[in-house]
Amino acid sequence: MLLPKPWTNFRQSRRTTGFTGSERAIEVAKGWLKDCVANHVNCPDNHDQDLPSRLLDLELPNNVIDLRLVEITGESGRYAALSHCWGAIQQYTTRTANLQERKECIPFKQLTKTFKEAVQVTRALGIRYLWIDSLCIIQDDQDDWVREASRMSSVYQNAQITIAAAASDSGDKGLFCRSPEYEVQDHSTEGESCSFIFRAPRSHMDGYSAQQTKLPLAQRSWAFQERFLSPRVLHYTSVELFFECNPGNSLRVRLYQTAGDRI
Repeated sequence: MLLPKPWTNFRQSRRTTGFTGSERAIEVAKGWLKDCVANHVNCPDNHDQDLPSRLLDLELPNNVIDLRLVEITGESGRYAALSHCWGAIQQYTTRTANLQERKECIPFKQLTKTFKEAVQVTRALGIRYLWIDSLCIIQDDQDDWVREASRMSSVYQNAQITIAAAASDSGDKGLFCRSPEYEVQDHSTEGESCSFIFRAPRSHMDGYSAQQTKLPLAQRSWAFQERFLSPRVLHYTSVELFFECNPGNSLRVRLYQTAGDRI
């Protein structure tokens, strides 16, 4: 009597990346964004929107790394916005004394980890401009702060996508996470090779579930309005990418599970 091969009882599936900053992960995110723009009736299409008063320009001439702050007057286009926790450490900010310097060049290497990775994601998505509150609002100019803060609802409403640093409680934590995995390779008695991939079990996020609300960004009240107003949000959580579109209307959720075995 022939016995079945023991590994035939194991379900086979695609192997996902264990790192949310990988090329594979960003390709998945690009696919979500493209599909949403092209096919979701209740989500904004690819038309240009009114731009905020200031934006970070990520496409400097002859420079693929650094960026600069640009003033906008009545122009339209596409941009991403960042939703993040400032944390206890001093953020990289724009102030009256360094405004002109920021408009000339912002060295990429000086940015916080979260800002660097937000720039990387925005560039990878093919979006030229990025809005970050601490850099696009002059922090020690009360008049500017009041004026720009009053416009923040339109900033998030008009963004093509909001990038949410959901698992970071400060600028030095970054967006990306890595889920460790272990691979075991062996051979059958017939000499056939086989391998098994092991990762700790994780549960998918499902909308703003109890798991999601425990993340640092979800503990901030202003983050709720940023999420609610944004047409699309790419959440970088502690275990996965989590794509949400039109949360203020008909909710759709797309998941990329870095600790599981399916997309």
